[in-house]
Amino acid sequence: MKVVRVLVGGMLLLLAAAAAGFWYAELHQNQLVNLILAQVAKRTGWRIEPTSSRLGLGTRLVVVLEEPRVVIDGQETAQLAVIRVVFSYWALLHRTGLPLYALVLDRGIIHVPREPSAAPAPGSITSRLETLMHYLDLLSGLSRRFDLIDVALLGEDNRALAEHVNAVAYQPHYRGGPWPWIVQFNAQSSRGPSAGAQASGDLEVGVDREKPGAIADGTVWFWDLPLHQIKLADFSIAGRLQGEVTLAVSKDGQSSGNLALVARDLVVGGPALSKSLALGNFSSRGDYRISRSRAELSNFELLNEQAHVLKAHASLLNPYISSRTLTFSASGIAFELANTTKWVRSVRSVPPAMLHSLERIRSGTLMVRRLSLNSETSLKQLTVAKVAQQLQLNAELTGVSYVPPPGLGLPPVYEFNAQMNYSGGTARIKQASAQIGGSSFSDMSLDLDLTKAPGRIDYRLKLASWLDAADVYGATREILERAQPRLRGQVQWVYGHSSIQLQANGTIDKLAPAIPRAYRLTADLSDIQFKLNGAPSAIWLNGGGVVIDPGRISLKRVRAIPLGETGNGVVGGVIVFNATSVQFHEVSVELDQLPSADWVPLLVGPSETAVSGPIGGRLLANSKPGVTIPIITGQLALNNGTVQPGFLRSPIMVTRTATLTLDGRGLVLNIPGSRLEGAPLDFRMAIADFNHPQLRIDAKVARLDFEVMRFIRLPWSRSAPPEFFPVPVSGHIEAKEGNFDKLPMSDIAADFHHNSLSWRVDRFRATAFNGGIDLTISGRARDDWIGMKGAIAQIDAGPLFRLSGTKSEPPIIGKLSATGDLWADTNTDFFRTLAGSLSIMLTDGRLNRFTLLKRILSLVNLKNWLTAQFPDPRESGLPFKTLAADFRGIKGDFYTNNLRMNGPVMDITARGSVDIGNSTMNMEIAMLALQTVNWLINNIPIIGKHLSGGTEHLVGAYFQVHGRIDNPAIRPKPLTSVAEFVLKTLALPINIIAPDTIQ
Repeated sequence: MKVVRVLVGGMLLLLAAAAAGFWYAELHQNQLVNLILAQVAKRTGWRIEPTSSRLGLGTRLVVVLEEPRVVIDGQETAQLAVIRVVFSYWALLHRTGLPLYALVLDRGIIHVPREPSAAPAPGSITSRLETLMHYLDLLSGLSRRFDLIDVALLGEDNRALAEHVNAVAYQPHYRGGPWPWIVQFNAQSSRGPSAGAQASGDLEVGVDREKPGAIADGTVWFWDLPLHQIKLADFSIAGRLQGEVTLAVSKDGQSSGNLALVARDLVVGGPALSKSLALGNFSSRGDYRISRSRAELSNFELLNEQAHVLKAHASLLNPYISSRTLTFSASGIAFELANTTKWVRSVRSVPPAMLHSLERIRSGTLMVRRLSLNSETSLKQLTVAKVAQQLQLNAELTGVSYVPPPGLGLPPVYEFNAQMNYSGGTARIKQASAQIGGSSFSDMSLDLDLTKAPGRIDYRLKLASWLDAADVYGATREILERAQPRLRGQVQWVYGHSSIQLQANGTIDKLAPAIPRAYRLTADLSDIQFKLNGAPSAIWLNGGGVVIDPGRISLKRVRAIPLGETGNGVVGGVIVFNATSVQFHEVSVELDQLPSADWVPLLVGPSETAVSGPIGGRLLANSKPGVTIPIITGQLALNNGTVQPGFLRSPIMVTRTATLTLDGRGLVLNIPGSRLEGAPLDFRMAIADFNHPQLRIDAKVARLDFEVMRFIRLPWSRSAPPEFFPVPVSGHIEAKEGNFDKLPMSDIAADFHHNSLSWRVDRFRATAFNGGIDLTISGRARDDWIGMKGAIAQIDAGPLFRLSGTKSEPPIIGKLSATGDLWADTNTDFFRTLAGSLSIMLTDGRLNRFTLLKRILSLVNLKNWLTAQFPDPRESGLPFKTLAADFRGIKGDFYTNNLRMNGPVMDITARGSVDIGNSTMNMEIAMLALQTVNWLINNIPIIGKHLSGGTEHLVGAYFQVHGRIDNPAIRPKPLTSVAEFVLKTLALPINIIAPDTIQ
């Protein structure tokens, strides 16, 4: 009961106090209003001018100021619907109403004044808070609490800073020292760039004894904040933002705290993009610290649809002036490369070639470990190019697969993994590994200078790999053939694998691959197979290595084996290429049992020289500066094979060892103890000086068929031009025995010469049918005319005539000697083109029974001519001591006027022509019996006197012979008078005494 009595008593006292206060306020309303307005003006300099006022009674006394105007420094700062001044009854009774319980500004607008000149950083959060603290401190003795209800805040340009602001500011304690203000607010914006945005907050503003050095802390929430074209370099961002920001502001002007943001419907645009990109929704959280000279964001995390995107740290120097500069770093960024094309496609500066390459990425992830802009960069001048120069990147590529364009001939890339660094326009790829087609990279590093990309990219590459030779050749074929056109179309295919090390640096212009300007490729050649056009078989490289530098190939004991064949070769040395020549330095080729029939044709045409049999030996090539042909030394050996020069119809059979020796100046092919068409042969072929190439051939053979040499044939046989070497050729041939067609010979020797203009056989000497032959034969390269000049001596004529193939006795027997100088075309009709001169002499012989002789003798009365010493010539032939004649002719038609035969039975003289080409003759033939000769000597002294110096061809019978040689027509020419007889009888001797006396 006592407690109830106390409570009831207290309530009665309160009611009494309230009644007293209301009574006092009612009596002194105008004084209270004037007091409040005076105190406000005194403490803040604000002048409040209401249009009217009224009182309200409740638990507090309320003075309502209708439609007041607020004037600060002579300028109207606020227009409000009402200002409610709330009094505490106790304060009203004891302290004339001050401080007020609350001051409420209800509906209207307030112009936010400029910050104090001493603010830490105009426009900063700290400056705005200090402005708020300044005015709260001015009003702290005026009221304990301040309320804003549905107020709009305007800036200096009447731009709405916030609308529908509702706020309360109060101090939790009123005595015992300074206490912070509790500020709670909410607001929204319906106009301007922030239209639709809303915000609220709960702050402590002012000095707090529990938080020394702090002037404010608390939390601010906002939502639906529009992001309008926030620019960064050549990009801009738009969207809507909501979030929560905690803050703590210190006396030195620094503010710090953390934030949690959600960005919705983000869109990226700007001059760098051809079209805007929709990024979707992102959330973030982080810590920040802001001072007058620096704004810093740390521990920042960005997420996209709950997926982690990045962690970042950013710093903005001089954030409140136009020359502000930015640094930042980020990590934990992951990109799915297969999706990058849709982003890159929108960037204007990306060339089509790069875009097409990116479109062929099938999979892979780019994980950015660190992305930073460490150099202070002015935001005002920030561009993509400048960001590219100052950006630093540490990233990792994993699981990349890529399908190159078909036209490049490159194999697909599988599982490419690498560490990546980028700084100042230079990118570095290291610890890279990949499977590319059938090749694998175990360690690769690549430095790229991207400062002039994509037009020019300088690079430096180093890698170790196990390569698929087919893939590498397919990828580099076009480049190699452009660099060395002689390689075009030479390689059919390449297979196999090789371990390599490559170092290279060069330039990629406009994303087009090219041979590096400097490189070194070291490769192991233990399992490479390839096939060359024209090569008889594929080649397997199963040992050694190669080092390739620009214009230089160094071979390290490369072992090559023809697939499917016997033998092998080992190659070593250095080959240097330049624009005009190829230089060799200690290039060695070692051959072991290599099948020559297959491989020699690659060096020497088979029409020039064909070789078969296993070849072995070693050759060494070295070049002199400025000399195209290298100096080659060494020796090759051929065992149990064949060698067939192009001018021979049959090969030389190598029964022992044939050697090819090169001394640096020339070469010698020596084939001793060999056989040619079954006959023993020693053959030697040499070029003394490659700088003045002339081929020398020397041969000694036991038996030689001259037609084994294709350039020797019967003049009237069909032409088959031999294949000679494309250099002048000379030589010497000797044979114990031989034959030319059906002509057998012995002790044969000849010199010959051949070049591009002519050929010649000199000093052809031989023994045939117990006589000698000495000839010179020459010809021209432009046609098939030949010249024959020389002599035969004391050859048995009978066997010679039997060479025609008849089995009957020869038409003439005896010893034949002849000299001649003849020319003819051997390619059209030898006998119809034959021209020149020929002198013949037969001794101690006999004219046998041939058609012409038979017919002439049948027309002569031989009774008075024959004696017991001489048988009938019609049966046994006509003997002679000498038979001689000189012939001259052209086009196969040869003429003689001195054919004469001296014999024991009769003498014969003849003059006329023999057409060899048409096989016809037209001659006058005279026969003189021995009795006629004796009669003339006894009866005509002048004849006897001069007979020994003239001729014995005194006519006994006279005939005209014409027609075909094998069937001539013979017409006797009778003598019609003694005078004619004497004239005909004396014609020849008189002509000898006095030439041209009788025609």
